[in-house]
Amino acid sequence: MRNFALALAILLLPATTFADEIGFAIQLKLKNLGYDVGEADGVVGPKTRNAILEDSEKHSFPPTSEAFVSHYSSMAVVNSKPLSDESLIKTVKESVSKELRDPSSALFRNLRQLESGQICGEVNGKNGFGAYTGFQTFAAHVSKIADFWSVIPSLQLGPVFCLLDIELGKH
Repeated sequence: MRNFALALAILLLPATTFADEIGFAIQLKLKNLGYDVGEADGVVGPKTRNAILEDSEKHSFPPTSEAFVSHYSSMAVVNSKPLSDESLIKTVKESVSKELRDPSSALFRNLRQLESGQICGEVNGKNGFGAYTGFQTFAAHVSKIADFWSVIPSLQLGPVFCLLDIELGKH
């Protein structure tokens, strides 16, 4: 009986696939570009496909999700630049570190600023056993208020937001 309850609980969990996450990221990027794709839900439906088709005609790539991701991920890399503002670097590191289990263990690499102004990079931190967990990509939305930087970090959506240079807070 217990196994049946466990199996039922697993079946009732929401199913999220990599395709859903990429579909969601594509929809957010299309929204950033000004297209109407409806509510971003991860399902590449007619509105999303039409927006991909329209954008592919503007930028000369095949009208597929894969080509869309390839086009915008290469643009994000080409148009990014290393971070050089020391006060911004310090603020980003402090904000991202607070999201880790052990903030004092944070190691950073590959900090860069995308064309949209987003900050992306990789962070590694220690888990509850004191071992490093491996570098993971993060994205941070930054804005300057007076002489102070405001940073909103995202570790969960960092990979897709950095891959497609999706602006946090714009969707």
